[in-house]
Amino acid sequence: MQNVIFLDFDGTMIPTTFSKYMEQISTMNKTSEHKDLFGEFFAPHCIENLRELINKTGALIVFSSNWKDEGFENLYKMWIKRYNFGVPIGCTPTIKSKQFLRGDEIEAWISANECGKYVILDDMGSFQFHTHQIPNLVNCDERFGFTKKELKKAIEILK
Repeated sequence: MQNVIFLDFDGTMIPTTFSKYMEQISTMNKTSEHKDLFGEFFAPHCIENLRELINKTGALIVFSSNWKDEGFENLYKMWIKRYNFGVPIGCTPTIKSKQFLRGDEIEAWISANECGKYVILDDMGSFQFHTHQIPNLVNCDERFGFTKKELKKAIEILK
């Protein structure tokens, strides 16, 4: 069974400080350099840390971000065009309910697919996940995203 990374985008791969900085640069230059037809670009340090995580663990990517509403095909195209590393294999299902937890979507994906060890890279607090998922959660600070500190923890989870 293959190891999996459940990957969030906003706050994890696009930290708020990076997003605000890129918007300011684009405003000053009167361009849209911080995004393309797929949306905002991911912070370079977050991408490099994710690349290292995949290189060290061989884990596959499952998109758990709200961006998944654009569909896996679009996200796959974006991933290959922009970053072209790792293997995206799907998206968690979208579950709309009054009691919504991101952990419900991850649980549904795991129930429907073979999955070895997994790590959840997300900026949502642990309250969004089931108790048994918490040991697999790498909670990124939305201001800084997926940093070296979180990388180290993610590698340990997938060992």
